[in-house]
Formats: sequence, C-alpha cells, structure tokens
Amino acid sequence: MKSKINFKGALLKCVCTIVLLNTMEYAFSQNIEVKQPKKVELALEGMAGVSFGDKMVAFNIGGPTLLLNIGKNWRTGLGAFPSFFVRDGKTGARLGVGGRVEYKKIVLFSSFYHFDRTDTWVGTLGLGYKFHKK
Repeated sequence: MKSKINFKGALLKCVCTIVLLNTMEYAFSQNIEVKQPKKVELALEGMAGVSFGDKMVAFNIGGPTLLLNIGKNWRTGLGAFPSFFVRDGKTGARLGVGGRVEYKKIVLFSSFYHFDRTDTWVGTLGLGYKFHKK
C-alpha cells in the first residue's frame, strides 16, 4: 500500500513552524530595560526676610524674580515679595514689588506696597537670607 504525502500541507506546517520559532526568538531575545524609580527630593528654595519702612514692618518671602548674574557671587534684579505686614498697629498681607541685590546667600532688597484706601505707596528696605537647593 502506497501512502500519499500531502506536500502542500507539510510545506504549510513547515513554514508556520519556522515563522513561529522566529517570532518567539525575536520576542524573547529583547533586552528589557528596567527604569529605577526617581527618588523624591524635598528642598526649600527662596528667600525669607524682614523689611522696615515708615511705621511699617514686613515679613517677606521671595516671589517671582528676574535676576541678572553680575559675577560668581553677585546677582541683582526685580521681583515680587509676598508679605505679611504690621502698619500703624494693624496687620495685613500685601504683595510688594521692588529690587534686590544678592551676595551669596544674603539679600538686600527694597519693596514697595500700595494701599488702596489712602492711595499711597509705602517703601521698605530689608535684609533676607536665601535658601537654595544644592
């Protein structure tokens, strides 16, 4: 008895097996890079200071500032100073604007505050300490 070989079926099985093996080889040979999660870092950056003016004391924190580097340790610029103030025995919060000069971590700044009721500007001069992330 002669047996007939189905060449089309055998060829199809052979091709499918080769494709499957190549696909498996490609899938399992990939290098998988495991990224390490970033460590959470907490840091305090900014400036804390106190300024004095006409019957006024303000406790300031440095806000947005545009600075120009003058040298290795010197910077100057203009900025905003969110502040808590005491004026004529009354307290309040205001946003001051003014200039600042920095030397290393010491900040000399002037801030000006507008008071709507009297339509006046009050200027202060202050000294602060700059916190900076390393």
